[in-house]
Amino acid sequence: MPTPPDPAQPHDAEKRAAEPTPARTLSQLARYSDLALVMPGGAIAGWFIGAMLDHAFSTHWIYLVGAIIGIVGAFVHIVRVALSGPRE
Repeated sequence: MPTPPDPAQPHDAEKRAAEPTPARTLSQLARYSDLALVMPGGAIAGWFIGAMLDHAFSTHWIYLVGAIIGIVGAFVHIVRVALSGPRE
């Protein structure tokens, strides 16, 4: 008579789900490389938009506000991704 499976032992499907796959690894790589590019991208985009507004309005301070807004936006994105946890 066969013995019933031990409930403490994970099933084969659970074992396979826990193993890293190439697709899961690439997904995590894309997610974390996004975080590495958000901060400089936000700062540069904000600075560029601010510089364009400086040129349009003949001022010399809007580029700083734009850069700060870009950095704050990047921090908000990073915090949202960090709080969302891993996607499985």
